[in-house]
Amino acid sequence: MLDTDACGLHQIVKEFAVSKTSDFSDSQPVAASEIVEFEEPVKELLEAFRTQNKLLEPFSEPIYWTKALNPIKEDFLARLERIFKNHHYSNFGEEHQELELKLRDYLGVKTCILVNNATIGLMLALKAAEKLSEVKSKKVITTAFTFPATVQAIKFLGFEPVFADICPFSLCLDPENVERTIKKYGVPLAALPVHVFGNVCDLEAFNYLKQKYGFVLIYDAAHVFGTKVKGHGIGCFGDISVFSLHATKILHSAEGGILTSDSVDYETLHILRNNGFAGVDLVKGLGINAKLSEINCALGLSIFPLIDEAIKKRKKLYELYQAILKPVDFLEPLLRVSSDVSPSYMYCPYALSSKSGISREALIERLKKYKVVIRRYFYPLLSKVNCYLDAAGADELPVSEDIVQRSFVLPLNSYMEIDDVVKICELLKLELTALRSGVTARQAVINPDI
Repeated sequence: MLDTDACGLHQIVKEFAVSKTSDFSDSQPVAASEIVEFEEPVKELLEAFRTQNKLLEPFSEPIYWTKALNPIKEDFLARLERIFKNHHYSNFGEEHQELELKLRDYLGVKTCILVNNATIGLMLALKAAEKLSEVKSKKVITTAFTFPATVQAIKFLGFEPVFADICPFSLCLDPENVERTIKKYGVPLAALPVHVFGNVCDLEAFNYLKQKYGFVLIYDAAHVFGTKVKGHGIGCFGDISVFSLHATKILHSAEGGILTSDSVDYETLHILRNNGFAGVDLVKGLGINAKLSEINCALGLSIFPLIDEAIKKRKKLYELYQAILKPVDFLEPLLRVSSDVSPSYMYCPYALSSKSGISREALIERLKKYKVVIRRYFYPLLSKVNCYLDAAGADELPVSEDIVQRSFVLPLNSYMEIDDVVKICELLKLELTALRSGVTARQAVINPDI
């Protein structure tokens, strides 16, 4: 971290998120407040970097594109003691029941089911689709611009992934392309769109297609925990939504996942995650062991009180990224927030302009020397992976094939501070200028008119 007094950080923020010396594991975050005017304070901070010759110094430790929240330590330890005392480590104990109910209320859904990870959650949602769908098919239409788990869940169960291209604005599955895909390859068992980077899929269009063709609509909601659309939790749309509680997410239980629905009943999904058991000695159907342990649930519950303030802080950090990087004409922000969506700011996604002539890979390598870790996301495009090369639609994805070569995520986590964002932005601009001009960053600093 930089010396905040020397950098004049107090002039930029009033009571911003957490104190510099605090840790989420040791105390509650201070309420976040609005960032005061960006322009002048940021200029002062940058001038402080330059006059103290600190701009090109690496950070003291790596700043990654994400960082897991620590739990409130005292609460977590107390919950562990209760687990030890009860000898109840799994099978829907007190911690599990409490977390499931809290999540149901927080997400604003009728049905909420905890599972041991989101990949398994997607698989259970697809198995539920076999019962719910009006269509008898093995095909599932989805996107290739996603984390591998989305498509692996389809393939692993013996279903057939069918790729459709994404919308160039939201980067989510394009409903018009989905309908063209249906007309070409047939009506699927299910459609599996992904809310990408916090951008929300076209909910109305997908609901229309669901009603028209009778397939089951499953949303991969791993990127949108806490997001609301017109005041409604994102998990109540479609037939089933699947969230991730992996350690990279805002709320996590180290590993874990959530299935939500406003139309599928609790028992249907519970049987699938509980080896087919509906009660003691009552097996009602097919199922697997997808239970989340009491220790995982205790961890999630001990992080739960922190998430609202964490989202507020991430929002301010993201807004600062946008304010500083807006003048850079060869950078494109990829989180496009509409007025009726309240996002959770899980990621800070950008792309290099297709006309920039700059290598993303070269930029990543240059920023590493400052201990700034940015990630290609998503990469690779799944239609180019060996096991999906023969999937229907794999060679019909021009928008996906373009953005996968240019997109990346910048560091954004709840432990970062304003000065971190300002320095990352300045280093990013400096290295972009250097790469375009074929010089070193130091040369670019000496001669800013390059």
